[in-house]
Amino acid sequence: MGVRVLGCDPGLASFGVAIIELDAVSERLLSAGVVRTKPSAKKHKVLASDDTLRRAKEIYRKLDELVRGYNVRAIAAESMSYPRIGNQMMVKQIQQLGVAWGILAGLSCAHGLAVVQCSPQALKKALCDTSTASKVDVQLAIASRFGCVFDGMNKGDLEHAADAIGAVLACLDSDVLTYARRPAA
Repeated sequence: MGVRVLGCDPGLASFGVAIIELDAVSERLLSAGVVRTKPSAKKHKVLASDDTLRRAKEIYRKLDELVRGYNVRAIAAESMSYPRIGNQMMVKQIQQLGVAWGILAGLSCAHGLAVVQCSPQALKKALCDTSTASKVDVQLAIASRFGCVFDGMNKGDLEHAADAIGAVLACLDSDVLTYARRPAA
């Protein structure tokens, strides 16, 4: 059995996840999907900060289950990029990304896991040989590598799961994953 890595596409509403097992020469996709959370329907009775904390705890519990259930040894994540509309940063989305990264930091600390990151452009370059590849190009590259991994997923889930898978593949040359894949002596 190889080393198992949790791939992540962090977000508060949609957190893409994948489990990939690495051995010395190959990768095997074990699981891919999305952890979804929704804001409370009782907006007038729930503070936004309390609701965000509830959602963060939901995501943490699911990620913790994956780490324990698959005996994960490292995390590979798509790094934080700051969403914009024109020149305007989207403050709410940035805040939610910060919460998602806080969840990853806590998970890393709780389990003693190294975290490696790749930018969205590096992910596209690693999978499609161009940093300007489309989401569909990335999904096709993953499907050609692992087969029909996205069957039954809706478009939103597919995009986040693909980015989680892609994060692991883009980080294969990192020191952490290179070391982790070495054959046991």
